[in-house]
Amino acid sequence: MSEQQISQLLPTSSAPAAFALWPENETAFRLWCSLQTQWRVGPAGLIGLDYAVIPAVMELQGIQPEQRSTLFAALQQCEAVALEEMQRITA
Repeated sequence: MSEQQISQLLPTSSAPAAFALWPENETAFRLWCSLQTQWRVGPAGLIGLDYAVIPAVMELQGIQPEQRSTLFAALQQCEAVALEEMQRITA
């Protein structure tokens, strides 16, 4: 990934300063935020999250086993939208 592509992914001053987060999405959002250093990168850029680290992060955050499949599905939705947006920005 080039320096220009990386700079396009960084927030700009036009980005909203605040947003609304529904309480039922708080755990998924915290998990999503804690995984932002876990992106896999290939020759063409970002590929997706490193799924191998997700169980360890969930355990460290005290997420109960019965919640994990629902949260994993939420992560995959966030990942898909993030990848689409990053591809749009760098295209």
